Amino acid sequence: MSHRDLDDGFDENGVRVNISGSLWKMNKGLFGGMSWKRRWVSCDAVQLIVWNMPTNHDENATPKYKFKLNSCEVETDFDKNTFDRQNVFIITDPKTKLTVSLATDTSNILDDWIEFMLSDKDYDEKLKDQEEKH
Repeated sequence: MSHRDLDDGFDENGVRVNISGSLWKMNKGLFGGMSWKRRWVSCDAVQLIVWNMPTNHDENATPKYKFKLNSCEVETDFDKNTFDRQNVFIITDPKTKLTVSLATDTSNILDDWIEFMLSDKDYDEKLKDQEEKH
């Protein structure tokens, strides 16, 4: 795994404020087949964004997909035979019906993504809690 595969998104207080890295995105074929392509994915407390490549988000390019986390569903509990790859999660926007299947290289990386997306994403509250511990 290269340094571009997963960025360390912690602030100076050790509070995770974002997560980003190179994930696999599933593409469905016309005749039911599937293929997986690497995509750069970034996620902060507000949204998950899928880019074609890591440099796209640095160059103000238009992302492939955007999901607002507070209105999306993240699914990890499905028939594992659905995909020809492990460590998959599905993100769906119920309003637009847009669904994207993403996969990580390891179960530990999957756990990091799921924990971040499903955790309480109020940064101010996390920072306040962290300061109270010190």
